[in-house]
Amino acid sequence: MGKRVPQAAVEKKQLPANDAEYGDDADVEQAGEEARRPRSTADNPVKRAVEEFSDLINEMDDIREMLRAHGVPLRTTRMIVEFGVQKKPDKQAVAIDSAMEQAESAFGQGGLSRQALENHISTIVNLELDLNHARSVAREEGLDAKALSTLTQMVQQNPGDGGAKAVNTFLAYALACGIKTDQLSDIAGNLLRQPASVLPQIPRRKVEAPSWSGKRLVRDVLTGLLIGIAVIALLL
Repeated sequence: MGKRVPQAAVEKKQLPANDAEYGDDADVEQAGEEARRPRSTADNPVKRAVEEFSDLINEMDDIREMLRAHGVPLRTTRMIVEFGVQKKPDKQAVAIDSAMEQAESAFGQGGLSRQALENHISTIVNLELDLNHARSVAREEGLDAKALSTLTQMVQQNPGDGGAKAVNTFLAYALACGIKTDQLSDIAGNLLRQPASVLPQIPRRKVEAPSWSGKRLVRDVLTGLLIGIAVIALLL
């Protein structure tokens, strides 16, 4: 299964070096490399996916917030990016014109240049494509992309405890609604289970309690037999 080469790291080099929000190109490139550095989650596909989703979303959010600080509303940025993802350059160009008017009305001619805006938008578009690819890879691995997205959102919105309170609150509400959660252990086990051998895994037959029940049965029969013999002896 091929992995899509992230294009956002390439596009990031095109960002203007004099952008105060980003700093030097070297710093930006180093930050991108650190964000994409492999983590020790190879044996945990769920955690790996959540971390990858989080990295990509955080990068996009940082650029969106920077554009908002330069007079481009978040809603406008989302619209421009969507046109880029859908490969509609004409509509995207019109939306960028509108964004530039909004930025100029807020900061004048000394605000964000059109070239800088287009570079930032291009970076977000590529990050969005990387995120879509990551979700597709997760589905190919048998994971639920919607559940991963929800979990990622909970983790991101609660960085202090890694989403623990949000997740536990969600499960508590599910229990309060009477939703059965008896399959949680099985589902989690299937997500984390790794095959230990290429040979077929044949489960061992468990030795159940019937052996003890058999011994008890034999004992009870013998006891009953002795009692019966004693009663018959008394009657004779």
